[in-house]
Amino acid sequence: MSVAHLSFDEATWVRVQSNTFHWICSGIKKVQNSGHKPFMILLGPFLNQSQAQKVINFFKKNHMSAVVVPLS
Repeated sequence: MSVAHLSFDEATWVRVQSNTFHWICSGIKKVQNSGHKPFMILLGPFLNQSQAQKVINFFKKNHMSAVVVPLS
């Protein structure tokens, strides 16, 4: 599974990027969309349930929203 978070704040991206998830740090990607320039943070795609939960907990602790994206 993957964890995705949509942030309209570049500082949020930097904050997440600086957090150390040693098993997924190479899988963090930033995608800029047109318009409001949101930053899509995608961690994965091959996280197990425990890893995904750790990421979700991190987002919640920092008052950010995230969604788990199952592998299709």
